[in-house]
Amino acid sequence: MTMANFSRALQAIQHGRVRTAILAGGFGHRLDAATDQARNMHAVAKPACTVGNLRIIEFTIRALRKAGISDFHIFLCFLPDSIRQVVGNGKIYGANVNLTESTQELTDPLDTASVVGNLVHKNGWAKNDGDVILVPSADIVHDINIAAVLDRHLENREQHGACATIVSNIVPWNTVERFGTMRLEGMPERKAFKSNLEFEDAVGTWLTNRQAASAKIIEFREKAHRDAALSCLNNSSFYIFDAVLFRQLLPMFTKDDKGAALIPELFQ
Repeated sequence: MTMANFSRALQAIQHGRVRTAILAGGFGHRLDAATDQARNMHAVAKPACTVGNLRIIEFTIRALRKAGISDFHIFLCFLPDSIRQVVGNGKIYGANVNLTESTQELTDPLDTASVVGNLVHKNGWAKNDGDVILVPSADIVHDINIAAVLDRHLENREQHGACATIVSNIVPWNTVERFGTMRLEGMPERKAFKSNLEFEDAVGTWLTNRQAASAKIIEFREKAHRDAALSCLNNSSFYIFDAVLFRQLLPMFTKDDKGAALIPELFQ
């Protein structure tokens, strides 16, 4: 399908209402020595690792460019120079790139949310009712049709009042502890089936028949033991938010002068 099929998304992009906040600060522990400075003097951040003939971050950059998006805001933290060497000033992609290196503690659980929230407010996007923030992780290999996802988000906003979208995919039940999982309204539950395969098939059928691209997310849970996983529906680390949502959220991401979270319950 071409961009002409996604009129809402195309119009939003052409009118400059679509912003980006690309997350490229992860540690990449599961890549073993490739990202481990203690064992590899040439270690790089996960987004700078090569898959095929592309660095991982380039899958996201190319997908955004294919959708017609050319302004990128990228957040760095771990081994930032290795990512700078990949993206430079962005001109190789025909794009404008702004790099922000986190000054917060690497283990700070508010880090990702706060840097995105601060970017949105710093640029005044939260004041614009029509602005949309794309928040992809730069450490995933994907072929997401961003125009299609954005168009669906805008349609769900019009029809259901949605303010956020999570891109997801099915993973085998015996691997769910490696992923963040979610429960959608009305979807099958594992306990109702005798085997993993029956459950996975039921979820697949439900997704197809119910057109779950408009289903409400009831609960989201980060990596957890299989018994605590919500489903076999994986968070694919690509999010879309209405910018105005951050008017309400920023206080939750903010700390006082001593570094304490303003809302401790959320921090925990």
